Amino acid sequence: MPVMGQKMIMGVISFYDVAKTVVDSQNFENKMLKAYIRDWPAEDGAKKADQPRALG
Repeated sequence: MPVMGQKMIMGVISFYDVAKTVVDSQNFENKMLKAYIRDWPAEDGAKKADQPRALG
């Protein structure tokens, strides 16, 4: 793919470079989402239900 600056060719980018950038970006986002899900905080309601309550 040509890279144009006004009416002049400034350079060329290959399809491989574009595809690799997209895949790298998706891999990064995938890793971040998996880390977010893995570190998901437990619900407060579940914690409170498991704890004994004091009477009185």
